[in-house]
Formats: sequence, structure tokens, C-alpha cells
Amino acid sequence: MAESQTHPIVIIGAGIVGCSLAKHLARRGRPVTLIDRDIGTTLPGSTGHAPGFVGQLNEIATLTTLAKRSVADYKTVPGGFAPVGGLEVAYSKPAEERLSSRKHLAESYGLPSRLITSREAVDLAREFVKEDVSAALLFESDGTANPQAIALHDRAEAQRHGASLLEADVVGIQKEHGAVTGVQTSQGLIPASQVVLATGIWARQLSPSLPVHPVAHPYTHSAPRPTRSPSPFVRWPEHHVYARDHGEYDGIGSYDHPAISVDAADLGKDAYGSWEQSFDQVLSKAYSLVPSTTSFTDSKPFNGLFSTTPDNLPVAGDLGEGLFCAVAVWVTHAGGVAELLSRVIAGEKLSEEDQKLLAEISPARFEGQDEQELRRKSLRSYNDIYNTDS
Repeated sequence: MAESQTHPIVIIGAGIVGCSLAKHLARRGRPVTLIDRDIGTTLPGSTGHAPGFVGQLNEIATLTTLAKRSVADYKTVPGGFAPVGGLEVAYSKPAEERLSSRKHLAESYGLPSRLITSREAVDLAREFVKEDVSAALLFESDGTANPQAIALHDRAEAQRHGASLLEADVVGIQKEHGAVTGVQTSQGLIPASQVVLATGIWARQLSPSLPVHPVAHPYTHSAPRPTRSPSPFVRWPEHHVYARDHGEYDGIGSYDHPAISVDAADLGKDAYGSWEQSFDQVLSKAYSLVPSTTSFTDSKPFNGLFSTTPDNLPVAGDLGEGLFCAVAVWVTHAGGVAELLSRVIAGEKLSEEDQKLLAEISPARFEGQDEQELRRKSLRSYNDIYNTDS
């Protein structure tokens, strides 16, 4: 047997992307070792705090396709996806026109959606939608994912098919004669023929040239409250705010502030940053959008770090010399990205559609571009996330 088949594929990062990738590769009979500094159930990376709302429609066709594939994957996970629907609301004529445009776009992708009255919107999500909303668009096949449950399920599934787990700090990637030969860890050298960086906000620590930039983001959980009938998650596109029912508490977050970059050197061992005082006002504005009966008075706000890219697309594919990456991948697209990349790593032939998808998210798309300009674009894209990403 060839050495490339006897040595494992090492995946660095056991969040939702790394675990999904391990599952797909292990199911294909490939030897896999999944490494993370914390192989527990707390998931200290972005997966651990991701809000988990999944809106499939995107103005970028690639992201819509990846989202639809991800939803199909999450539905196979017990408790992984709740098809509660997604609701976008408007308060102005331009916002109403945008909802109409998005309905036509959804139809072109075969995604069920319908414009509903303000009364219907309030009835569907009265905990989040005020009476003064002027229009709303319901995406009936959208819903909420449980990123933690999905990651842990996929990790167990990978193990069931022979994957190994290793709790260790990664020191570096070892290469010889222009090819990956292993991963240096705090537990020693792990031989490898192929290595995948699924390291999220820490991507540049192992591959400094990747145009993936961690940013700060305010989100909060309300105090615990009695469970109720689940409602659609809600987005206010013109205000860059979103909210969802988490079961025993509510959550709300906002992109309505200047992007705050976090240097790779300043990252800790989890994906939580220090609280930015300016976020108090950001969340206060977000609270004003929901009815007074939904209280965030005793909420628990946090700064949940995640990655941006220059074009709001994931960065996934072949970096050369046996090194691959799958970073800056939202929960919305994680399942689809991981499944696609697993077939690339396994050497399977891709369809024309999948070749196009891969090219759209490939790290090669940034080759030759100025690093500082890529960083500026990444930070500018933060405020556009709500309009182009789900």
C-alpha cells in the first residue's frame, strides 16, 4: 500500500468544519487523525458560540448551493436542524423592495418563500417583531442549526469509522522535499501525508498568507425563561441585526458597528474576545427593535470572534505540498464545504458544478493580491455580511 494511504490525513481543528470533514473522509475508509487543543464538549472555537441561524438564500450563488447542501446534511443529525423558518422584516420602502427582490431570487433557486403581512409576521414571531413592521418575507425551509450537536455527532461518527482523536497543541507543519510529512504537536510528531487546516480564527498562526481576519462581534443571551413554541429566526437587514429563540433563552446580535480587527498574535485559546465598551450601545440599539415584552435586561453579552474574508466567501481547498484548508466557514455552509473538500482530498473526480464551486472558494483566488488591501476588504466586508451572507 502506498505511503500516502498508510499515513493518516491530519485535520487540525475539531469545530463543526473539522468534525464534518473527518466524518466524510472516515466514511470513505481514509485514515484520519483529528487534532485539537481541547477534545471535549465545550468546543472553544467559533462553533461553540455560533448563533446557528441558517438562511440559505444568498446573492452569491455559491453560498446558496453550499447552504442547501449543509441543510441536507444537518437534517441527518439528531437534533441538528430545526426547520422553524427564517423571517426578514422591513420598516421602509427601500427595505420592502429588497424583500420583493429576494423573493424572486429565492424562486430562481427553488427555495420556498412568501411575502406576508405585518400581522402575520407578528403572529409568527411576536417575541421579536413589533407591530410597526411594514413588510416581511418568510423563508419556509430555513431554520436553526445546533452547531455543537452537529460537531459532536460528526466527531463520534468519524470515530465509529476508525478516525483517531488527539488532544494536543500544534507547534507546526513538517515538510520534507516540498511535501507535508507530519504535524509537530505537544504530544510529538504525528506522521501525515495530507494536512487540513480547519482552524477558524487561528488560521494565520499556521499559514500567515491566508487572507482570513478575525473580528469582534457582539451577541447576547437573555436570562433563562420558560420554553415556548419555537418561532422563526428574525433578521432586520436595514439595521444589520438578527435574533433567534434558543429554546430556554433568546439571542440577539448586531453587525451595526465599524469592524474591529483582532490580530492573530492576540488570540487566546478560545474564540471569545474582551468586551468592547462600544458594544453596549450597539446592543442597546438592537434591543430597541424587539417588543418590550422580550427582555434582555439580565442578558449575558459576549464578544464572539469569527473570521472575515475579502469577498465573504469561505477559504477552502488545496494550498499545495499536501496542505489543505477549510477556514472562515460559517455554520450555514460548513456541511457543504466539508463534504466537497473531502472528495477533493480523497482524489475523487468532481462534476463540472463542483469544480466551479471549488474554484469560487479556493485560496488560489487571492494569489498575487496585496496583503494589506485584502485585509482592508475583509474588514469592509464585515458590514456587508448581513446583505450578502446568511
